[in-house]
Amino acid sequence: IAHLTITTKQAETKANHHLWTAIENIRNQKQIVNIFKVFCNHKAVSGC
Repeated sequence: IAHLTITTKQAETKANHHLWTAIENIRNQKQIVNIFKVFCNHKAVSGC
């Protein structure tokens, strides 16, 4: 039973790590989009 508990906790830790990595990636993508919005609002930048 102890071995099963350790394995389950390790699986939960990995799942949590993947979840937080996904959240960070989404946040980073939103920041990139916001940066493009800022640059595209300036008339000096063309091609937006």
